[in-house]
Amino acid sequence: MKFRYGALISVATVVLAYCVFRIVQGATVMWLTALGMVCVIISTAVTSRRER
Repeated sequence: MKFRYGALISVATVVLAYCVFRIVQGATVMWLTALGMVCVIISTAVTSRRER
């Protein structure tokens, strides 16, 4: 089960990296700023959930 979870994270990372690459190719500053804010919000939510 742990291996499958790790593989899922790997696939998700690759997909995310591809999406980021595609966005950067035709990016505006606003897009990057919004993406950065979303990443910060998600990481904050994940860390606060782990601490509980």
